[in-house]
Amino acid sequence: ELCKKFRAQGVKPSPGYCVFNQLDSEKKRSLSKDKIAACLAALKEALGTEIEDIDTIMKGLDKDSTGDVSEHEWVLNIKACPLFMKALEADIDPDYGILKCLPGEKLQF
Repeated sequence: ELCKKFRAQGVKPSPGYCVFNQLDSEKKRSLSKDKIAACLAALKEALGTEIEDIDTIMKGLDKDSTGDVSEHEWVLNIKACPLFMKALEADIDPDYGILKCLPGEKLQF
């Protein structure tokens, strides 16, 4: 109900926190390259648009070069990958704040 109220006021879900929380199914507050790659593959399949490759995305997001992307890194650096960001925005369900290309069964990475 609250989400619908916000939508009625023109508020859109952010690919920052919403998508990160959807991908972080283990609630570790970090995402592996494999999880981000699975998301990327699902977006490419669903949208058929050009998106940066996984290595470019990781270089843009993983600023401390640990191999994982923390929630902080994701939120601060997602705009460094403009095609990825645009794809996330295009696929996010405005009413529920989740990616449509990743139904429940695809969340098991």
